[in-house]
Amino acid sequence: MPTGLDGEVPPREFVRSTDGSIRCALIWCPEVPEGTRFILNMRSEDGSVQNLEQGITQHSAPSLNLARLRQRGAQLGANEVVLILP
Repeated sequence: MPTGLDGEVPPREFVRSTDGSIRCALIWCPEVPEGTRFILNMRSEDGSVQNLEQGITQHSAPSLNLARLRQRGAQLGANEVVLILP
């Protein structure tokens, strides 16, 4: 199992919903294909969620989409992302 920057192992890497979306910590987000819908969230320790931004990935390179998600998430203070694959 992969570890994070501080060597911690996430309790759950990905949570798949019945609607097909994938929720994961921003640091554990996989590369995402062009046309993937995303929601950047800030999840508090008490479990509450604040939606910060929504959008659709634009680049044909999955690694560039991931980099943009992580950069924008960091700017907004997001720690979670929801992905809806095309």
